[in-house]
Amino acid sequence: MYQHSGPVLGVCWNKVRVIHACERVLLSIIQEGNKVFSGGADNAGRMLDITTGQSTQVAQHDAPVKVVKWIDAPQAGILVTGSWDKSLVLPKGTYKFTT
Repeated sequence: MYQHSGPVLGVCWNKVRVIHACERVLLSIIQEGNKVFSGGADNAGRMLDITTGQSTQVAQHDAPVKVVKWIDAPQAGILVTGSWDKSLVLPKGTYKFTT
């Protein structure tokens, strides 16, 4: 089952985007928006693949996850989570900020 152990504070999904399109060939391959991402008061970022029903934890913070954002990029999308612990979690690591 897909759930957080506390309130969910943010949700987003990966958008539909064109992987390949060619003017000479009437063929396009589309990757559908089939993943839902959420962040919650349990300090976790989670992903749900709606085609398979499989849930995966994709981020961990020291405080509740306030923001979940999917950013479309040319080669692949990037998931970013932001927390009240003043950190961002990206695919290549965690970045902490001080005031």
